[in-house]
Amino acid sequence: KANKDSCDQNLGKQENCGGDYWGRHLRDWDVGSHEKESRVIKSIQYVEKLISWIETNHFTLLVAIHFQVEGDPDIMSKLKSIPLLSVQAEALDLVGKLPLGDSTVNTLMLELFAERVDTIVVDTAIAGNVMNGFLPVETMENVFLGVTGEKILIPVICCKNHWCSVVIDLKAKEVLVYDPLNSSFGVKVRTLADKLVTILPGFVPRKYRG
Repeated sequence: KANKDSCDQNLGKQENCGGDYWGRHLRDWDVGSHEKESRVIKSIQYVEKLISWIETNHFTLLVAIHFQVEGDPDIMSKLKSIPLLSVQAEALDLVGKLPLGDSTVNTLMLELFAERVDTIVVDTAIAGNVMNGFLPVETMENVFLGVTGEKILIPVICCKNHWCSVVIDLKAKEVLVYDPLNSSFGVKVRTLADKLVTILPGFVPRKYRG
């Protein structure tokens, strides 16, 4: 289990070779455009913010079991291996933020699925909080207009710190309910999934997997 001392040691190594690290990455690409240059500068800022955030973590402190994590002694070497012009580098902007709100989850979904032409990601504000009995079936009808063989990913917030999702695979004719904690929230999410499939023209689900 890593502690703050090991993080400090790694950070020291990072600082000592910082110039070489950035120089090596900057030599690996040709700027070519102002857009690329801006992305690289942002990625560098994300990395620097992450390094500062690591310094504030004390993994040996006693906390509630749900919040216990172990430090990764290889975190700095893994960080160095991330290309500056990559989705992984842009996702570092999420590090050290508050509980996962709508904007953070939307950003994460964009980074993960923006390049996938077979996946449609629904904005988190549309699905709403299913724990309040909110079932936005009519609102989501427009989302399904014109879709044929795509996958539709619907992030669903169940409480302040817990997100689930519904994936409708039109090609495979499957509805998948994902609950990372396998909690009772999944029942509410499945209710939403049951309602959503009824507005898909000609869609008859063959099976559910949760």
